[in-house]
Amino acid sequence: MYDHDVGKAVGSAPSPPRTGRRIKILYPLILLLVLMGLMPLLTAAWKLISISRENLITAQQAHQLQATSSIVRQIDFRLNSLDGKLQQTENGITSVLSTSGVRGLRRFLLEVGGLESLLGEGFLTAELILARGNRFLSRPEFLDSVPGAKELLRKARKKLGKSDSVLVLGPSPLEVSGGTRSVIIMAIPLRGRSKFKGSLTALVDAEGLWEEAIGPRHSGYTLYALDSGGTLFASIDPTGLLTRVDPREFGLVKKFLAVGNRSKETSDFRILVEGEEKEILGSFDETELGWGIFAQVERKLAYSSVQEMVGSTWKWAIGAFGIAILVGWTFAARLSRPIQRLAATSHAFARGDFSVRVPVRGSHEIGELAETFNSMAEDIQGFIHRLKNAAKENSDLFLGIIKALASAIDEKDPYTRGHSERVNQYSVALGKQLKLAKQEIRDVHVASLLHDIGKIGVDDRILLKPSSLTDEEFEIMKKHPVQGANMLSSIKNMKNVIPGLLHHHERFAGGGYPKGLRGKDIPMIARIITVADIFDAMTTNRPYQKAMTTEKALARLVDLAGQTLDPEVVRAFHDACRSGKIRNLQNKLAASTAVPVPTSG
Repeated sequence: MYDHDVGKAVGSAPSPPRTGRRIKILYPLILLLVLMGLMPLLTAAWKLISISRENLITAQQAHQLQATSSIVRQIDFRLNSLDGKLQQTENGITSVLSTSGVRGLRRFLLEVGGLESLLGEGFLTAELILARGNRFLSRPEFLDSVPGAKELLRKARKKLGKSDSVLVLGPSPLEVSGGTRSVIIMAIPLRGRSKFKGSLTALVDAEGLWEEAIGPRHSGYTLYALDSGGTLFASIDPTGLLTRVDPREFGLVKKFLAVGNRSKETSDFRILVEGEEKEILGSFDETELGWGIFAQVERKLAYSSVQEMVGSTWKWAIGAFGIAILVGWTFAARLSRPIQRLAATSHAFARGDFSVRVPVRGSHEIGELAETFNSMAEDIQGFIHRLKNAAKENSDLFLGIIKALASAIDEKDPYTRGHSERVNQYSVALGKQLKLAKQEIRDVHVASLLHDIGKIGVDDRILLKPSSLTDEEFEIMKKHPVQGANMLSSIKNMKNVIPGLLHHHERFAGGGYPKGLRGKDIPMIARIITVADIFDAMTTNRPYQKAMTTEKALARLVDLAGQTLDPEVVRAFHDACRSGKIRNLQNKLAASTAVPVPTSG
């Protein structure tokens, strides 16, 4: 017979008392709570920190690259605007010369208020010299007060030669009151009936152009512009870094100078500043004239949000550690026989089952300990939940930036508005229909949103052309998959996404672009996006075609299976349509983008 209350055999001799020093239960209890209660927390926290860090770093890199690209677009736009003004002025002057001669031109300039009124804002000075030697000036006081300005205009006229278009030179340094400023030289010949009639040259303030492009939006960054030879001509340098270190020593600048053709990149590099090594996150993009626009910041500042997240996570972990010690110290003396039950529950908790709780029975000391353990488990489970929410918010931020880029592409053409979103929805539905893994579906999600990002680099005259493209224009359009892949190639987390962008115009039977892949050599992610892309193109109105009904589009997909499209993916798309998934997506997307779903005709 065994008495469970006293833990010994009834009638047997009592066990001899244990000799030697006993270990206080306080210490193993503290160790138990730390190992069984906090190890899962630390493991989960470490994993979530790793995921969140990668997402935050990727988002920061994309944001910084987008900042440089925004400045580049502003500079290109402004220069093109000045180019247009110069050409418009040249056309007007040539027309007056052809009809009224030099005297008529002189009267015309007096009537309009001189060259400065004809050219408008944006030019420091301008000089018109006719073949007969007549000379007209805009803001002559500038030429007289600034040494070197006349010499720059003379060099521009000399280099103009027999050019028929606007010649852009510089930036070049110019000594003005208060220091040195950089100017851009623009020149255009005057031609009438194929005869050289003179030249129109002008100076543009490069730093003013830079300040307009920067605006108030990029505070905190060191921003600077280099010409194609690596000469600094404009900057915003809040830390004074550029005065202490030659920018041509920067790793990112060396890459810019070595590439030799238009490119963009975001990467880390190290520099030595007054004997101290600094880690820098830098981005650059290139203007149409080959100038490099750079944005950089110390890595620790760029990723400060990452450090804050890590610090907050460890603060919570240390707090939980302190609670565990306090609980163990307070209740160790009251722990008694049911320790195995507590240990078993703790083991389950350590394996990652945060929902387990210790059954509370009675009001004795084990009951109180069980209540404390359960309370701690609730806190830890709540903290894990908050960490997961933080990771989800970071992921949503990343996907939000991706969707913003996709929307920026679609908004360029009213006929493709919402195209990337629709292709994204169809692609994700297809990925689920094909039972792809969770990570593969996520890759499909990002790749389908960005599949046309390369069209950012395509001239709007081609992209928005309402009629059929010429062979030359089509060759330019065919470059957008490679351009999109190149734009994302420097971002580490896009490695599995890039094949979807690069190969979504390949043909299953071969003959597509850019690589001419065929069959299973085409990545599955690209084969999925191709089907979704073609289906959306067929079911939306375009300048060159009226939208098909869903039924006609499905029939057309079958016709294309084995030639342009993967038959397996087409079958999966049909299955998704039969189950109502695609139709539900069409109705949902039509409601959100105002694109009607054709039902007949």
